[in-house]
Amino acid sequence: MNKRIISCVLAVSVLFSVLAGCSSASETTASVSDTTTVETSASVTQTTEESETTEETAPSRCNGHYTFQTHVFPSKLEEIMGPAAHEAYDNMIDAVLAGEDYFDVADSETYDWVIGQFAYACFPVIDDYIESGYAEGFSNGRGKITYLIPKEELQQKIADFEQEITDILNENLEDDYSDFEKALALYLYMSRNYTYDNYMMDHSSEMTVSAYQTLQDKSGICQGLSELYSFLLLEAGVDATVMKSLFTADMGGHQWSYVKINGQYYHIDPTFALQSNDSLEYFMMNDSKREEAGYDPSACILTINYGSGPEHGMTITDDTYSPLWNGQFSRLDRTNRILYYWTDDEDFNRVEAQFDYGAVGN
Repeated sequence: MNKRIISCVLAVSVLFSVLAGCSSASETTASVSDTTTVETSASVTQTTEESETTEETAPSRCNGHYTFQTHVFPSKLEEIMGPAAHEAYDNMIDAVLAGEDYFDVADSETYDWVIGQFAYACFPVIDDYIESGYAEGFSNGRGKITYLIPKEELQQKIADFEQEITDILNENLEDDYSDFEKALALYLYMSRNYTYDNYMMDHSSEMTVSAYQTLQDKSGICQGLSELYSFLLLEAGVDATVMKSLFTADMGGHQWSYVKINGQYYHIDPTFALQSNDSLEYFMMNDSKREEAGYDPSACILTINYGSGPEHGMTITDDTYSPLWNGQFSRLDRTNRILYYWTDDEDFNRVEAQFDYGAVGN
């Protein structure tokens, strides 16, 4: 099975998150609960911290009713690879869940892609415990699944994984969250509950690096972190995949999430957001903002297809969310669709700004 090892450089200071949000005994959840605020017609307004009188929302757990979706598949992946590959992937997942050794697939090339690559994005726990036989694994429209652990053990890991994912969604999301609110809540969940693994970065070629590993360890590097965040979004009904930069003389490789909100794709980087005191600098970025860190999206590859390029729609010019990039999340008023965030004014005073995310269709 191909391993997608990409060394990551964590370019943000590690800070402990202290702002209010949903909380639990074992980990910090990221609810965006309702508060009562003054309605504003402007997209962004500011008030000084001293004049703020709105009572902060008390931390609470969310109460979603999400269930695990067995078949999730990024639309960009299907656009690049085609519906036959999607069908073969679904066949493979169904075969693994049934404990079978073979699945239907059209040809050897599709087999190699499906079993060697797709599962990391679409069912991470399976990716860690099956292997491809490549040329020897395909014959007469059937692909072979090689299990790396006993099937009964894998079935238990799958059951546990499904429960973990469902718990994360239900503790951080409400049923009526918009795609923007889901992306924000899960971004905050990742930033507050995961840490960067510097040892893994230095020894990634010797270790398992995956979304499943990241979920279990609550620690990882960009590859596993972005894959986990994108998978959580897929499970929540938000279209998402990953984007990978290439190694250059000046920059190491890096990977982040590529997320579709209201019909438009944005870059979201859960790695750079880790333990950043709820910084929104890496949330809903366009290409120019992404390039500030040294990563030119036009030179990057999308999802798992190493020949993909800008022809697959990797051009983002929308700067709607640019006011957030200099802020730290404070709270969300879902009734009036206002996101409150902390920033500094021209005199370096800390102020709470308001972003009317409802005005842009969220």
